[in-house]
Amino acid sequence: MTLTGTDSTGNPITRTAITDANGYYRFDNLSGGTYKVTVDATNFQTDDKLQGYLSSNGNTSSNDSHDNGIDNPTPATGGILSGLITLGIGLQPPFTDTNGSSPNGGIGPNGAKNDNLTVDFGFVKAPTTPTSTYTPGGPTVTPTPSILPTSTPQSTNATPNVGVADPLIAKFADPSLARPGDPVRFTITVTNDGTAPAYNVVVTDSLPSLFVFVSASQTQGTYIVSSQVITFHIGTVTPGQAIIITIQAKVSASAKTPTDIINTAALNSSAGTRKTSSATIHITAGALPGTGEHPADQGNTPPLLWLVLIVGIGGVVNWMVQRLRRAA
Repeated sequence: MTLTGTDSTGNPITRTAITDANGYYRFDNLSGGTYKVTVDATNFQTDDKLQGYLSSNGNTSSNDSHDNGIDNPTPATGGILSGLITLGIGLQPPFTDTNGSSPNGGIGPNGAKNDNLTVDFGFVKAPTTPTSTYTPGGPTVTPTPSILPTSTPQSTNATPNVGVADPLIAKFADPSLARPGDPVRFTITVTNDGTAPAYNVVVTDSLPSLFVFVSASQTQGTYIVSSQVITFHIGTVTPGQAIIITIQAKVSASAKTPTDIINTAALNSSAGTRKTSSATIHITAGALPGTGEHPADQGNTPPLLWLVLIVGIGGVVNWMVQRLRRAA
């Protein structure tokens, strides 16, 4: 087994492990980050234990619901991979046994706090073309595929996850009008409009260069700041739950006016579909009006007022001409 990925600071991580006699394995002392596990291709090659086997996920009529392997028709060349797993404090999925009976470094069916015991693999003998032989009692068909389990355990009290997760993201800016040097605030709301929990939810906000990051907060999870990129590791969002993220920033004093700055946040999760939401702030050099309307960015008299002045002056001139004619 091989684990690959990057920790929360972007450092590449690679670990290897060997399953015990019961098919259990562990990777200990991992930092928070994003990882995937591979059942190496050598396990499926000639004279090895898994020669002739495929991932059981989608390859049998019963379909192994605990198999996290991504199907590969030729595992002897590419192995079997898991999906991406995000590790971090409070980010582990529910139903992970945490009674601590298998401490750090041990291999067994139970874990400790912050263990993730859901990366399971199952395998089934590659199906062969059935053959029929005639006997007086009727035809018999052989063979029947059998499943060879090799996995990390699921907790025995886990309940099936029924339904579909639908995580959503919405972003707003306050105020929508600002001047260079002014403070601004972005509010991001993450919800789950589905009927099942959304796992491994991560929101990434890349602040444009004309904003200066000040601080951030969230009602669940942790965040990491790297230059202008703020990454929020939220974890699990249950149906109907709302997570609020707040980013405090300032408009750069060097921002040219007038201009519109668009700030976009992206949401990723185990549900697989990337969602985005954007907010726009108009940067102006003029005084900010109390009505919320855009100020005159150039500081000139609006064209409508010039039109009224021109028409008014024309009326006065016409009245004076009429008086002069009458006097004559």
